[in-house]
Amino acid sequence: QNKDLRNRPLDRFRIMRVAYDSGRRVILLNYAGWIANMCLTSDGLSVTGNSLYAQEAPGDVIPFSLLKRLVLEKRSVREVLDAIPKLPFENFCILVGDATGHLVCLEQVAGRMNIRDVSQEAFGHANSILCEEFKPLEDTKGLGASSPCRQDIVQRRLDAKRGQITVADIKSIFSDHAEYPLSICRHGDSRGVMTTASFVANLTDREMDIAIGHPCTAPFRRYTLDF
Repeated sequence: QNKDLRNRPLDRFRIMRVAYDSGRRVILLNYAGWIANMCLTSDGLSVTGNSLYAQEAPGDVIPFSLLKRLVLEKRSVREVLDAIPKLPFENFCILVGDATGHLVCLEQVAGRMNIRDVSQEAFGHANSILCEEFKPLEDTKGLGASSPCRQDIVQRRLDAKRGQITVADIKSIFSDHAEYPLSICRHGDSRGVMTTASFVANLTDREMDIAIGHPCTAPFRRYTLDF
């Protein structure tokens, strides 16, 4: 995942290592004070997170951060799906995958959730809503022009390497400048949004490569669960 933010200092990020008494280990690309964020666990499970711009759910909603914490505590995608409460969350999209090859995309819009199994796909997700049922609820003004463009680029590049995708390929996709300034690697658009971090989780080898800054120039550092 690339992490795009508006006018945020890079020192906001914290790379956290969490060790449980049970021997379980977790690496998180996080912010100070957050209870969970993008992570890789020693069970071989990882999660990404994207904002979705759409009609909000009526009434109170559960913070997205709580769901990410729930994911962090589970050992598999199946456990995550079984544990998701039937309550309205704020709008979001997450991809959750585990080392067995089970991968799902969850889109939450206006208090409703769509769960799409993408285990057999080369699948990418920007900030556009992909569930056709939810599309009429999308706030295209809030979304901006870049997300549909980035969605098209990332999916085309993944499809071109389907069945042969490597960690190096993913890093190359995250550094892509096609259609700049609407590109995957963003250096600041009219709203001041730019790519501030990037991570690749290798669920088979239990390794996480993280770059703080633009992935086209910032070095990726490899983090393992041996701590």
